[in-house]
Amino acid sequence: MALANEIESISEFHQENRVHFEVEVPNLRKLDILKKFKLQTTISNTNMVAFQNDGKIARYTSELDFLKEFFHLRSDLYVKRKEYMLTKLKKECETLVNRAKFIQAVISGELILNKRKRDAIYVTMH
Repeated sequence: MALANEIESISEFHQENRVHFEVEVPNLRKLDILKKFKLQTTISNTNMVAFQNDGKIARYTSELDFLKEFFHLRSDLYVKRKEYMLTKLKKECETLVNRAKFIQAVISGELILNKRKRDAIYVTMH
């Protein structure tokens, strides 16, 4: 790690949901800082082992083999997620349209809310 005499100052600007440090280091280039503080590393991909869809362990020889295995599973899940999101947005859109209609009815005087019972208002709206 860096020695105490290599660091000029450390400032901390943390918040509740994030961490933020500022470290001033004189006389070091960006690449030297990455090496000195061990901020960058390489990962070997020679031993790639993962669970398959059916729960069995499998060894993959390349990233492409891994991607081919899980592409269809992920693709199906993305389609389901898209359908869910579309349904949710359609419901939200319908709710907003109904709210706008309600507000327009109140503004235009078509629907009167003052000094009326709730049951009478429901009958008028439906």
